[in-house]
Amino acid sequence: MKKYILSFLIVILIATTVIIFLNVNKSRNLEIHIFDTDNLSEEINQISVVDNSTTIGKSIKKDNPLFLPLITLLTDMEFRKSNLKFSYSEGYDLLTNHNGNFYSIQINENGLFNIDGKVYKIQNNETVKELFNILKKSTQ
Repeated sequence: MKKYILSFLIVILIATTVIIFLNVNKSRNLEIHIFDTDNLSEEINQISVVDNSTTIGKSIKKDNPLFLPLITLLTDMEFRKSNLKFSYSEGYDLLTNHNGNFYSIQINENGLFNIDGKVYKIQNNETVKELFNILKKSTQ
């Protein structure tokens, strides 16, 4: 009888560990999991972009032709939490307000981004390249 109880407890422990692991490491979406909205493109009026290597910053407003492609990439990109160390030296800072909250998102060329001290990895390398092309154009 003790063997069955011990076996049952081990199975429960393994199942709980698997569920927690899968929940933590699943892909997430910036629009839903960070901004907690389904319609980010209509709720944000501008995004300020700062190039960390030159410290040049510019605002991209809704009437800018780069605004919609940038918002589309940000809302569609999927990411996972990462244990990698984030490097602040190269990349961009994206600054915006949403629902009275200020958001600062640091993104580097390795596809890592930092929000509130938490580091995430963008899952698609093509998305990173497209994002950096838009950010580079916006600060020129």
